[in-house]
Amino acid sequence: MMKKFFALILLCTLSFMLVACSGLGGNVNTMASTCGIYDLYYLNMLTVQGQVPESVERSNLDSSDKALVDSVVNNFGLLKEDEFAIVASVECFNLVGSPKEVAVIREGTDRIFVKQQNGKFNCQMEYNGEVTKEYVFEIDKKDGTYSIKYTKDSQNCTASVVFDASKSNIQITISSVENGGKVEVRKQFYALKNNNYAFRLNWSKGNASNRSIYGVDYFREVFNFNAKISSLQAFDAVITPSELSFDGLSASLANANCGFKLRSKNNDIEVMRFGDFMSW
Repeated sequence: MMKKFFALILLCTLSFMLVACSGLGGNVNTMASTCGIYDLYYLNMLTVQGQVPESVERSNLDSSDKALVDSVVNNFGLLKEDEFAIVASVECFNLVGSPKEVAVIREGTDRIFVKQQNGKFNCQMEYNGEVTKEYVFEIDKKDGTYSIKYTKDSQNCTASVVFDASKSNIQITISSVENGGKVEVRKQFYALKNNNYAFRLNWSKGNASNRSIYGVDYFREVFNFNAKISSLQAFDAVITPSELSFDGLSASLANANCGFKLRSKNNDIEVMRFGDFMSW
C-alpha cells in the first residue's frame, strides 16, 4: 500500500507538470492529459478553485458587495469530503488488476485509502494518521459516465463523474446531505493549452420548493481572470466549446437572477453588478 502511495505522489507531480506545461496553439484549445482523474482533480482543478477567493480579495469590492460574494465563495467546501472520496474511488475503479486498491493525498499529510471489496469500493478518510470517516460506494460506468450510489447519515445519495482525458476535462455532480439538509454540487473543469483553465461551480441548498442556487464561472489565464458570481434560477448546463474563452463563461446572463462580473486586465480589476438583488 505505501509503495503505491509514494508512487502516486510522484505520478501527481509529473502529471501536474505535463498538464500545466504541455500544448501549443490558441489559448482556448483543449488538450489531452496524461494523468488520471485524481491527479487532474487534486493538482489542477482544486488549485484553480482556490484562486477564486484570491481573485475576489483583489477586487476591492465594497463591504456589502463583498459580503454577498463571500456568501457564495465561502460555500466552496460543501460536500468536500464526499467529493474527495468519490474522485479517489473512481481512480480506484479505473485500476487494472485485482484486488483494486489505492492511496492518495487528501490534504497536507492526510490521505484517502480505497479498496474494492465484494464489488463495492470502501473508502477511508485519514486525518492526522487516524481514520475518521468511511464511505462505501457502488460504482457503475456507462458511455464514459461513472454513476455512484452511497449512503450518508441514513440517506440515499448519488453522484456522477465524467472524466475525459482527451480534453483534460472533469465533471462532478453530487446530490447528498450535509448538516441535516439536502445539498447539491456540480463542478466542471478544463485544463486548456497555454496554461489557461475554465472552471464552473454550482451549488444549492434545500429542497425543490425552497432551494437556493448559486454559481461561479471562472476563466483563468496566466496573469488575468474573468469571473461571474451569481444567483441562479437552475443549475447551469455543461460547458460548451464556445464558452472556453476568456469572455465565454461570463457572457450569458440567461440563467442568472443577479450577480457580479469581475474582470482583470493589466493588474486592473473591473467590477460590474447586474440583475435584481432582491432575489439574492
